[in-house]
Amino acid sequence: MAFYDFALTPFMVALHYNNVLMGLNYYGSQPSAKALPHKSHIELTPNKTLLLDNITGLPKDDF
Repeated sequence: MAFYDFALTPFMVALHYNNVLMGLNYYGSQPSAKALPHKSHIELTPNKTLLLDNITGLPKDDF
């Protein structure tokens, strides 16, 4: 279960639901017994720009 401080779009709800139906985890990856961190920390240095992936929320490497 995930709790957000914002509403998910119908697209995102359907995406997560379909991932689970296909035997994948909530984010579309293979399930893992390893626990996820409670918070993710992204270090930002001055004048640095990051582009976040719309699906995972993680930084994209190809920006």
